[in-house]
Amino acid sequence: MDVTCSWMKILFFMFLYVTVDAEQVDECVKLTSCSCRNSEGIIDLSPLASTDYTAKFKDVQEEDGSYYFSYNPCYSFSENGCTAVSGCQTDMTNYFSLGTQYSAAFKVDATNGLYIEYDDTTDVKRTLQVYLKCDQGEEGKLDVKGAFPSGSAIYEMTLTSKHCCTKSPGPNPDPCKHSHREWLIIIILSCIMVSLLVLIILSSIIICLQIRNNRNTSLTTTIPNPKVSEKKSYGTLN
Repeated sequence: MDVTCSWMKILFFMFLYVTVDAEQVDECVKLTSCSCRNSEGIIDLSPLASTDYTAKFKDVQEEDGSYYFSYNPCYSFSENGCTAVSGCQTDMTNYFSLGTQYSAAFKVDATNGLYIEYDDTTDVKRTLQVYLKCDQGEEGKLDVKGAFPSGSAIYEMTLTSKHCCTKSPGPNPDPCKHSHREWLIIIILSCIMVSLLVLIILSSIIICLQIRNNRNTSLTTTIPNPKVSEKKSYGTLN
């Protein structure tokens, strides 16, 4: 019974962890390379995108440094040594790709909120993280922080725009589609339910066996031995 109680506690805390974690993080499920859907609606950056193979935001200088960065949501662009990219880094002599539109992934940071991450590997792996800041009064502004942590190959930008705000949801194009987190929650909850069912069955079997053993013990102690009774009766006749 102690083992059963321990398993029940473990399963309870697993369920509590999954529930709290699901409530704290509002994942934005990718629809396209520049749009996603969360519990409140859809974020769509396509009105900001340049469609002529150039960057919407071109050669924006980082806060502290000598590098310049270009970025375009939704559609790829080319700039000198950067070909078919979503982001480009340059010192005006050398050009480095910071990811493709295909690699776009929507992620949520507990502190800074929603961002899009792009990856590319040319000479070394470089990662571009574009944080989305909602501002209804701003059409589109890009601030470049640069490498963060300093010296790393991870580059941060902040895109401030009204298009980074959530819009009312439209019809879900695929209501049966689940995010990775949703699948994880479904799998964990299924495991918990199966484990509980197994524990209930095992507990029932153990209880039944204990009851049967108790009955057998009781019958053994209450039924008299016929041979002993026979000997006692012969002794009385003599």
